[in-house]
Amino acid sequence: MADQVSYFLNIEVEEIPEIHPVRLFHKVWQSNVGSGYPVPWSSYKPQEIADVIPWLLLLERQEDDTYLYKVCGTSCESLFGMTYQGKTFGEDLPVEAVRQRRQEFDWIETGGKPIFSATTLPIPERDYREVFRGVFGFSSDGESIDKIGVVIAPK
Repeated sequence: MADQVSYFLNIEVEEIPEIHPVRLFHKVWQSNVGSGYPVPWSSYKPQEIADVIPWLLLLERQEDDTYLYKVCGTSCESLFGMTYQGKTFGEDLPVEAVRQRRQEFDWIETGGKPIFSATTLPIPERDYREVFRGVFGFSSDGESIDKIGVVIAPK
């Protein structure tokens, strides 16, 4: 996997503190993977991930292969200084960041396991923030990955 997405500082999930939102979400993801992969988004109950929802970005693939942000948690809004909810993926992001994240999405869509990274947010107007990220794939129909969940929170 590291060769597939080598532009981030990819890390193992064990390098993320147990109480960090990325690690908490991974635990729930693992428990849901037991029922098969790809994991249906409908298998998640809000109360299971209540502590993570503020740090969650959920994107859904559209018919034209673009992604639409369906969820932008309140802590993500504070972190980015704006909401992405309702926007198309790629708006308000540097071109290189879009290219890199799209490679992650492609990896996840082809059945790749979650990607964990440590990175600096590429938001020039804001203080550069060091964060842990987790990128996860989900399915609406239980067969193909059509949703990407990104949990992102400060180190």
